[in-house]
Parts: sequence; C-alpha cells; structure tokens
Amino acid sequence: MGNKTAKKRKPFDPDELNELFGLTVVKTVRIPTELCQQVESWAKKTGSNFNDTVITALRAHIGLPSEAGVLFIHRIFDWVVKTYKKSEFPENVTHKAFQHIQNTPELLKEYQQITMQRENKEIINRRIGKMVKQALDAVVVGRSLPLGKEELITTYALLRPKT
Repeated sequence: MGNKTAKKRKPFDPDELNELFGLTVVKTVRIPTELCQQVESWAKKTGSNFNDTVITALRAHIGLPSEAGVLFIHRIFDWVVKTYKKSEFPENVTHKAFQHIQNTPELLKEYQQITMQRENKEIINRRIGKMVKQALDAVVVGRSLPLGKEELITTYALLRPKT
C-alpha cells in the first residue's frame, strides 16, 4: 500500500462565509455587568432583545445604516445601475436618485420610516451618496448649491465619469 497524503483543507473561516451568505458570526465580548443590565432593560422597554439592541447601538455608533436601511440602499442601487451607464450620467445624478425616492410613493414612505431619527437620516443620506458614486465609478467634481427645504437632502456631490 502506498502512502496517501491527505489533502490539506483550508481552515473554516466564519467571517468568509458571512461575507458570502450574509450569515451571522458569534463573537465573545466581555461587557461590564452594569452595562449588560442597562442593555437588557432598554431592550425590554423597547420590545426588542439583547442582540438586536447591541447591533442597533453598534451600527449607530460607527455610522452604519440599520438592516432596513441597507436593504433600502440596495433598492436605490438597483435603480441607479438600471438607469445610468458608468460612462454617461448627469453631474446631479445623486440628486436624481433622491428625486426618484421623493417621486415614488412606496420608496418615499420607506425612506421616511427608516430616517425618522435625525442621525439615521444623515447616515442613510451619506450612504446613498457614496453608493451612487461607487455604483457609477464616478469622481467628485464639486458640490451643489444648497437645495430647498422641500428636498430630502440639502446638498450633494457633483459627479462625473472617471476618464
């Protein structure tokens, strides 16, 4: 019998699977007892649970949109890439994306729900702006003049295709 060498397998990496499939990862974090009790209390008051409360707090602290916000931004991303080519779009494409939200009742209602708190609105608006720039592989060429109060945003980056 010949020696068979076992094929080396790559070690299991839960973070890699999370990136591929959007799964969750279990991490152990040491939390002071008092803070843990406060989070549990807050979760109970708001009809939530410990995990969801911690995830929401972490997202807010580091400036990430909520899960609903992420899904909303993906819907706007789909619209942007279906509507514009990377090589051809107006400089005010970010404003056009927000006008699309404002002029589509279903999107406007969803936007209003996820941006009820001022901090959430700032996070979502910034993320949509960055997403438009990245989706179109654009460069910033300036800023708009301030927009009116009836707009969802106050100003936006002027974008052009990369050359």
